[in-house]
Amino acid sequence: MSTKKDEKSTDKKVMAAMDEMKAVVAAVSEGSVADVVAAAKKFRDETGASVASLRDARGRTPLHLAAQRGDADILIALVKECAVPVDAEDKDGNTPLMAAADYAKPDAVRTLIELGADRAKAKSDGVTAMHRAAASAFAEGAVTSANSINAAACVETLAKDAKDDRFVDAKCASGNTPFLLACSRGAEANIVRLKALGANASATNDAGVGAASLATASGVPGALRAALAAGAPTHLRRVLSRTGPHTTASAW
Repeated sequence: MSTKKDEKSTDKKVMAAMDEMKAVVAAVSEGSVADVVAAAKKFRDETGASVASLRDARGRTPLHLAAQRGDADILIALVKECAVPVDAEDKDGNTPLMAAADYAKPDAVRTLIELGADRAKAKSDGVTAMHRAAASAFAEGAVTSANSINAAACVETLAKDAKDDRFVDAKCASGNTPFLLACSRGAEANIVRLKALGANASATNDAGVGAASLATASGVPGALRAALAAGAPTHLRRVLSRTGPHTTASAW
């Protein structure tokens, strides 16, 4: 039978473990490689567990957080020195590579692939890192903006040396390809880059909606110009609005 003394001791251990967890997260989010390695060692010494076992409320590992930050050296340290699985999934099936693509971090995308991340890995709805890169919120805006350039670089890095030539035209559960998602997002730079990589501009999703309609619904004139320049047909089913019944480009 446990005593109050035992319970207090357990509470102290739990609180200490939580403090060490916060220290690891802080190091990954804002610190240096040395900070991350030191925090990981202290966590292991205090808890007897590896940082590879750490998960936040959404099931994300420290590698997911580092991927969002985009620091390549920290990614390398977490995988090689802390043994965090490179393709670890959160509760929604997102991998660190998907996180890096979503946050438009090309160095992180390249590094994770070099570390062995599976660029073709898909969630249950068929969404891959390429879909996430194509539809990244950071891809919106002028093609010359830093975020748009980074998002397009993620797209190109993911497509580079892909074993399957159909990779850039892979469809997720809603029938949307990366090209269609880029059009829906209004991501002009991604539209241009995907076309250059051989994307099919005539593709339609499961609702029969094509690139020109999705680009129009995005409200970004440059996206429509890019879609038309890529060869998107204009006779396909129209989208009423970005939130209308036929707008099914969002896959998550």
